[in-house]
Amino acid sequence: MGIILGKHGYLTANVMVSVRKSLDGVDLARMAVSPVEVSSSYEDLYHKPLNKPVKAADGAPSYLVIRTSRQHPSRYYHLYDLWG
Repeated sequence: MGIILGKHGYLTANVMVSVRKSLDGVDLARMAVSPVEVSSSYEDLYHKPLNKPVKAADGAPSYLVIRTSRQHPSRYYHLYDLWG
C-alpha cells in the first residue's frame, strides 16, 4: 500500500491507512505512517505493507480510508493524488 504525503508544522499523530468493506465498518487491514517518516520540505511516496492480506471480492466495493487523530489549523498532512 502506498500514499503520497507531505506535512506542514510539527505533528504528533500517525496517518492511518485502512481497507474496509464499508466506510463506517471495521478495518480489514491497516498500515501507519508516523510523523517522523514524513518530510516537511517535499512530498514523498510512503509504501508499507498492510498488517495482513486482504482479498477483494469480485464486484463488491472496498474502501481505502485515510485518517489521523489530531486536527490543528496550522499543523497538518498534505495528501497528494496522481491525477495531475
